[in-house]
Amino acid sequence: MVDHVGAAVAALPVSLVLLSGAAPADAAAQTTAPHADVVTVAAADAVSAADQAVDWAKQRLGTDSYHNMCADFARDAWLLSSGIDIGAGYTSANDWAESHRGQLQTEGTPPAGSTVWWYGEGDYPDGHAAISLGDGTAVSTAERTYTDVHVMSIVERNETKPYAGWYLPA
Repeated sequence: MVDHVGAAVAALPVSLVLLSGAAPADAAAQTTAPHADVVTVAAADAVSAADQAVDWAKQRLGTDSYHNMCADFARDAWLLSSGIDIGAGYTSANDWAESHRGQLQTEGTPPAGSTVWWYGEGDYPDGHAAISLGDGTAVSTAERTYTDVHVMSIVERNETKPYAGWYLPA
């Protein structure tokens, strides 16, 4: 259980209070994904939660928050907007992507709210993570030439960086 969520989780609808230990309204509507730290929710809740993750990420556009902390940004977009934890304790986006390789999708445009992941390489071993806007772009934290949270092209990044895939809790 994640103790630091505290009061934020208490204010969420019961169907989203998956981290507090409270019983969900419909226990059949949720499962634990193959990785114990990743929570999967019913499809209807995921759509709403995905919209909330996008809104949370967009609210940070133009700020320098989460500088060099893209994996935390992707996690917090879900955790702080809807209480869904996609997994903590990873040292980099590359580590998260490697640990969840079997859950990542690589085909198609990542749906809005999906976390999008790139593996690290060479002199940049940490990889990268962002939140998809559903149109081929994603909200991204500072990376190389950008210093603020910004919108980036997923396709353009895929041309130069090793794409790990996307993940949408559903």
